[in-house]
Amino acid sequence: MRPQGMKSWNCCVFLQHLTTTLPMHTSGVGNHQMFLPLLQRAAEMKSTGEGDKMSCRRSAIINISTLISSIEKCPETFAIAQMYPYRTSKAALNMLTRCQAEDFKSHNILVTAIHPGWVRTQMGGEQAPLTPLESVQGILSTMSSLSNKDCGMLLDWQGNTIPW
Repeated sequence: MRPQGMKSWNCCVFLQHLTTTLPMHTSGVGNHQMFLPLLQRAAEMKSTGEGDKMSCRRSAIINISTLISSIEKCPETFAIAQMYPYRTSKAALNMLTRCQAEDFKSHNILVTAIHPGWVRTQMGGEQAPLTPLESVQGILSTMSSLSNKDCGMLLDWQGNTIPW
């Protein structure tokens, strides 16, 4: 990451920022064992919907990720947001998402990551096109349509797949 005004790579600054952002974006997600019994119980409930065994109506873990965590999209997104530690920690979150999806698939627990969009927040800035309300509405709409096919995926707030 190049903090505001930093023109060149600085390994010490990167490590300092990474030691803050990595636990922030991964440690809570990594504590899934604490609530696993509740997720398993919810997953065992009878589905009122269609044939999918996994959905947010039953049992799900939804991680908030970002477009700029995508390794494949890095060439397109790097110029607008270098943010090395943030990208790195969110890419780690993506790996946790994918691992949890594999781990919990046999329990019918849906695990996916969602990019909320570029949102007008302190981090996103005033130039961001989405209001927090628009982002949340999109995320909720996307969550309501999640199914087996979305398990282990990175999606945007509109439900579009983002490559890892």
